[in-house]
Amino acid sequence: MTKTFRLSRVLAGLVMLASVAALAQVKDYPNRPIKLLLPLSAGSGGDALGRLIAEAMGKRLNGSFFVENRVGAGGTIGAAQAARAPNDGYTLTMGGMTSHIIAPAVYAKLPYDPVKDFTQIGRIGTAGVVVVSTIAFPAKDLKGLVAHSRTLDKPLQYATWGHGSTGHLCGEVIVQKAGAKFDHVPFKSSSDLVTGLLGNHINVAVLDMGTASPLVKAGKIRALGICGTRSPSMPEVGTYPDQGIDFKSELSWVLLAPGGLPVEVTLKLTDALKESLADKGVADRMLELGIQPAYLPPAQLRHLMAEDVATWRQVAEAANVLPN
Repeated sequence: MTKTFRLSRVLAGLVMLASVAALAQVKDYPNRPIKLLLPLSAGSGGDALGRLIAEAMGKRLNGSFFVENRVGAGGTIGAAQAARAPNDGYTLTMGGMTSHIIAPAVYAKLPYDPVKDFTQIGRIGTAGVVVVSTIAFPAKDLKGLVAHSRTLDKPLQYATWGHGSTGHLCGEVIVQKAGAKFDHVPFKSSSDLVTGLLGNHINVAVLDMGTASPLVKAGKIRALGICGTRSPSMPEVGTYPDQGIDFKSELSWVLLAPGGLPVEVTLKLTDALKESLADKGVADRMLELGIQPAYLPPAQLRHLMAEDVATWRQVAEAANVLPN
């Protein structure tokens, strides 16, 4: 037996042992806590959704999750960290419009590809963002908002939770499609934005549904319209198409893992997500947050995300929205 032959047998044995060990690890998954890395601020509507999904999936996987908030640069810092994590199923992330659809449309270069660098687990649900105003503001809907903006000597200021955010581009859609005279004012976070609204430092803003819904129901702010799909938590508030603005896009929340996740692990996570969304308690809580449960499997989600990036890139380019 030659040295080369013996070496080949040893290498083949090592490969087989590694394969057996990998299969055992997949079969035993999860055997330690799973990190859900959220590129969202603590206390936001998206944060509440992430924690809800983490708890529900943990029960179905007979495991546990812990949440880590990693904010900054429109969610791109957290998304990049998730993309670089080991593809062993112990780091997941929840993508929103800003980090995985809007940022690729705005930034010429990102440290990750929103589709190719991730394994799609499934869509969690859909939600719009809400154009809101102070109670004293004269407009009652989007048509009134556009009409009022045209009467002013200077562009009407509208605020969002950041430059290049979903809210920012939803505001730019109103400029492009309805001829509003707007000037964007970026705040550092949704909580800062709410403080500005309630303190009458800004009259018009765009907020995520989870943040806006309780404030609207409490009569503290007024909802003028929804960018995205109509919400069960605000059935009386019309979407952009409902109010004559020719733009329709579903705003999705999605569950992702680093690219190259083993198929067996992906299937376990996909099943756990699907079962969680079918749970009435989970679905009811999502509706309270203004998010409609709307599961999509990985292949369909991957296709949808690619389409959404192209749609919003057109909006960003027309508005000349560039990174700060």
